[in-house]
Amino acid sequence: MSDPIDPPRPSLTTGTRDTLAGCSWSATKGAVVDASGDQVYAWLTQTNTPTTTVTVQWEVGTATTAGSVLVLAVITQTTHNIVKNGSHNPNTGIVTYSGTGYRFRFERNGSGAPTMAPSAV
Repeated sequence: MSDPIDPPRPSLTTGTRDTLAGCSWSATKGAVVDASGDQVYAWLTQTNTPTTTVTVQWEVGTATTAGSVLVLAVITQTTHNIVKNGSHNPNTGIVTYSGTGYRFRFERNGSGAPTMAPSAV
C-alpha cells in the first residue's frame, strides 16, 4: 500500500485506451487527432471514496468534449505510439510496448506545455 502522501498514479482505462488507439497522429498539426481531424487532448479525473481512497484516471477527447476542464494535456507522438501499438492490462492500467511497461503521468514539456507523458515501470 502506498503512503497517504504519495501522489496517486493515474490509470488508463480500457475505454480511454481504445479511444486513443482509434486516433491518429497528424504530422501537419503535430498532434493526435480524431476521425474528424480535431485535436485530441488528455486530462485527469479524480474520484474519492468514503475511505479516502483517491482514484485518478486519464480521459481523452477534444476540447469540446472536455468541457470546463482547466488543464488539457497534449498527447505526444511517443505516448500515442505506445498506447496504439502496445498491449493494455486493464487490471493495472499498464501498457506494455516493446517489452517495457508504461504508465502515463502529467508533466510539462520543455516549453511548459502540459503533456501526457509515458513513464517506464
